[in-house]
Amino acid sequence: MEFWWGMMLGDKKKNNAQKGRSYGSTKSQFKAKTAGLEHVVFDYGPGMRPDDFQTNVDSLAEHLAGALKKQGTIAAKSIKTLEAPQFLEPDAPGSNATTKQEMWFKHEFELYLRNKSNWDDCNGRIYEKFLSHSSPSMRTKLESMPGWTQTEDNQDGIALIKLLHSVNFDQDGSKQLMLELVTATKSCSSATRRKNGTSTTTPGSLMPGWRCARSRGLWQAKWTAS
Repeated sequence: MEFWWGMMLGDKKKNNAQKGRSYGSTKSQFKAKTAGLEHVVFDYGPGMRPDDFQTNVDSLAEHLAGALKKQGTIAAKSIKTLEAPQFLEPDAPGSNATTKQEMWFKHEFELYLRNKSNWDDCNGRIYEKFLSHSSPSMRTKLESMPGWTQTEDNQDGIALIKLLHSVNFDQDGSKQLMLELVTATKSCSSATRRKNGTSTTTPGSLMPGWRCARSRGLWQAKWTAS
């Protein structure tokens, strides 16, 4: 009797401890250095939430729109659309061009070069900012991806955001969601009680894992009790 009473108390304490546990949501402890945006982190691992990606991108886009003195608005738009701006080089005037046409071409060409140079600077700053908000695990993942070497060599901010997007939403994203589902399943299975060598699972014991999966967008998961 004392043995079973001890087992019941142990199960009760274990269940109480599990009530406050976040199943499958291991969060990175990494903090960014941008004041006020320390929580904006691109992480890779069991705690990665693809649905947070756009929120993080928008936050950094708004920050850079104000921080960049030149082309801040253009930079913010490029970050959100994942497309770098296109600056058209003006056509050189022909041999029969007037003095006014030649002066106009010179003005337009200088403006073209200035815009292009300003964008190269902005794109580099975008690269630095988004990389500084990437956790060590995300950096390791990025370094293993095709296109990383060119992105790093060119300090290409838009290309970096595309790689981050790929990790969250393309092939790696689907694998990540499956990893979270497996983690939730394992957490749920740990709630199964064993008695006399047999395993009994009830809908109640499956509920924590189901709630976790549903809250993380994995509502297609089907739980079956045996």
